[in-house]
Amino acid sequence: MYDIIGDIHGYADELVELLETMGYKDENGVFRHPSRKVIFVGDLIDRGPHVRQVIQIAKRMVEEAGSEAILGNHEMNVLTYYLSDGKGRYLRSHSEKHTSQLLATLSSFHSNRKEWDETFEWLLNRPLFFEKDGLRVIHAAWSDYHINIIKQHIPDGKLNRQLLLQAFAQKGDLLKAMRIVLKGFEVQLPPHALQPLPDGRYRHEIRLQWWRKLQNETYRSASVHELSTVCNLPLPNSLLDGLVPYPADAPPVFFGHYWFSGAPALLSHNVCCVDYSIAKGHMLTAYQWNGEQTLSNDKYISVYSHFAPNNAEFDDFGSDT
Repeated sequence: MYDIIGDIHGYADELVELLETMGYKDENGVFRHPSRKVIFVGDLIDRGPHVRQVIQIAKRMVEEAGSEAILGNHEMNVLTYYLSDGKGRYLRSHSEKHTSQLLATLSSFHSNRKEWDETFEWLLNRPLFFEKDGLRVIHAAWSDYHINIIKQHIPDGKLNRQLLLQAFAQKGDLLKAMRIVLKGFEVQLPPHALQPLPDGRYRHEIRLQWWRKLQNETYRSASVHELSTVCNLPLPNSLLDGLVPYPADAPPVFFGHYWFSGAPALLSHNVCCVDYSIAKGHMLTAYQWNGEQTLSNDKYISVYSHFAPNNAEFDDFGSDT
């Protein structure tokens, strides 16, 4: 029996409230349940006020209570920010943008360097996906093709320092597969259809609803997030190369990443997003899975944010744009 918890982003108080609501009890610093385990979908870090405490809770649950935590794109951001290619360059540049994206995490561990070093190594060895007991968990997008590429290089799905450095050095299929599972499928918007953002910048790309068929749709209808009517332009089918709808007979798949809002609701009978924008003042959400292959909306459970929203926009791992 698994409780799949969405992106936490440093909101420790809400995490504790959610765990306690689901029947987990703090036993000597470790949250345990007599018959259930948690799977964290990634993005434990960044944005929120208590990143260190979130890591402490999740790490102890993984190490001592049989829970699991997979990588999110924010964990990949911090790993590549600190790892050097051996030629004096970091895998992720230390630009003002990239540093500001990690500020909440870096400041949370500012006076605890030893604990940060241990946390870094723990994050470095998190798996990229979870597939067991009749369910699948990924941070952003489950693609059998890209999962199989990862399995060819990393049979157990767990990263390590050497594999990560090798993937970035080769810039081949493994790096592309990692980007897909951690960030999902994205396409560039046409130059005349860029989307304005609240801070005056423009969004140049959109995230696609990878779980369903998108042929012969528009940029607007295929996007995860709402776009203006200017994007009622046809989405070229050529941009959908490698994107296969999630099969109706496949095991249930759970993921986060997409900043949904409103009442949590399934995307199909076997496709479930558990990210409902805690860092934007909405909810921290979990799905309580009991082995069913046909999912149900009544298995969602959520707690509301205790803090004002953080309106930081999307970010990319391994990119300066």
